[in-house]
Amino acid sequence: MHDKLTIQDIARLAGVSKATVSRVLNHNPSVNPLLRERVQRVVQEYDFVPSIIAIGLSGVTPV
Repeated sequence: MHDKLTIQDIARLAGVSKATVSRVLNHNPSVNPLLRERVQRVVQEYDFVPSIIAIGLSGVTPV
């Protein structure tokens, strides 16, 4: 069984920063479309689902 991936893992696999992954996951329109596509591909490939606990700790309301 694989360990649960984090946004840091997704960022590394996509070759972007954690902030970019966060912006993509939060549907921020300021993300470059090419970077958005790269992150979304990795998210889909690895069936990434953000941790509810991590979201709660961040204080961000999920969309």
